[in-house]
Amino acid sequence: INLIKDGALVGKGLVGDFITYGFTVKNTGNTTLKNVYIIDSLISSNPIGVSPDSLVPGQTGFAVAQYFLTANDVMNGKVMNSATVYGTDPLDSVVTDISDNVNPFQTGPSDSTEVNLPKVDVSLRVNATGLCSAEINDIITYQVIVGRNDTLNVTDIISVKDSLGVHLQFVSANATSGTYNPS
Repeated sequence: INLIKDGALVGKGLVGDFITYGFTVKNTGNTTLKNVYIIDSLISSNPIGVSPDSLVPGQTGFAVAQYFLTANDVMNGKVMNSATVYGTDPLDSVVTDISDNVNPFQTGPSDSTEVNLPKVDVSLRVNATGLCSAEINDIITYQVIVGRNDTLNVTDIISVKDSLGVHLQFVSANATSGTYNPS
């Protein structure tokens, strides 16, 4: 028995988006396998059904499952794991295989499937300007510059919050691209 697992990101790679995994199972032996199923602990502790669940020699079965991204996945920038297929031969012996991926540059028999996620690259810079001689009523102007350098077309992903003290006053804000929402 042989299991190939591939994955495709659906969405922009943010928390709540998901990866659709495709599983291809082939009976590489010379006897019929029955009760064929997959365990992928990343997706679920429950078995993932293969269709058809009985495979004659040389026959291929398929399964599809989804995995929803977590904050840890996004921070890691990738999701990587393997699955295991199980089947029962006519003598009631269980045969298994650990999944391989579809990457031709990884030639091992059981390579983990890796789905890379786009990275959000945010930078923050603060400049303080003004003629300050450390006297009461001096005016200091702070300029907060937030930038993004990534390929994601995502809006409303950056939030800058600051609590102004009693003696501080908000002057203005602008956005050179995207939108500015003062709320």
